[in-house]
Amino acid sequence: MVKRNIVLYIALGEYYANQAVVSLVSLLLVYGGKRPEFGVIVLTDMPDKFVEFERCLNLDARKVEQDEMLALRGPQGFVLRPKIALIERVHSELQGNLLFIDTDTIVRRKLDGMFRRIQEGFCYLHTKEWPLRSGRKSNPELCPRDLAFTLASSTQIQITGETEMWNSGVVGIPASAGALLRDALELCDRFYEVFPGWHVEQFSLSIILQQTGRLRGCRRKIFHYWHSKELAAFFIKKAVPYDTSKTISNLEVEKFVWEARIRFYIHRLRVVT
Repeated sequence: MVKRNIVLYIALGEYYANQAVVSLVSLLLVYGGKRPEFGVIVLTDMPDKFVEFERCLNLDARKVEQDEMLALRGPQGFVLRPKIALIERVHSELQGNLLFIDTDTIVRRKLDGMFRRIQEGFCYLHTKEWPLRSGRKSNPELCPRDLAFTLASSTQIQITGETEMWNSGVVGIPASAGALLRDALELCDRFYEVFPGWHVEQFSLSIILQQTGRLRGCRRKIFHYWHSKELAAFFIKKAVPYDTSKTISNLEVEKFVWEARIRFYIHRLRVVT
């Protein structure tokens, strides 16, 4: 039996809540005003920003307090640890297929196909970035030596130059694969002890999910503008607060994606050279 499909956003603080509004508007544009069958959960400290979406989405805006977020950073105080912890919590509670989407995203295709693949047992991250051997050259602090871990689940982890870093702006997990998230959270904690850094959250998810042999990317379906957030100011100004009579158009979305991609390619050339 197909279990419930859920899209998850984590939107804490006005900056990220506004980004989530824009991402949800892009989702509505893709579905042409028709209510998608899947549910949407937004974990936020500003639930009032999402009330209007309940008219056109099966949306549940759940209040999350800052004290709770601080606790989820764990004893090491890692600011990105709550992302994995909250994804794992929601997945465990719902026992359904889960598709986490970062707030700085534009949905460009319907998500039903992704959910079908997740139901078949595939996992998603946004896109493959590079093997560690390449990352060590430009960012040696990422993981300067090979590592091995044995997790509580008995999962064996080998980190070598061939281990791939993926972007975690999207995380898709089947209903039956909660153990993967628990492994990722444990690996995040243990990895951070050895090499504390911004990359540990996405690297931990990358390592665990690529070991399944069923990891897929989705950059053509969801655009992640982590490199061009200042360009999104126009959308935020026009789309927030959300009102069905005042929103952005498909043409404006395509123009933004095009400009952001050009900026990203320029950024990548500068990094390489």
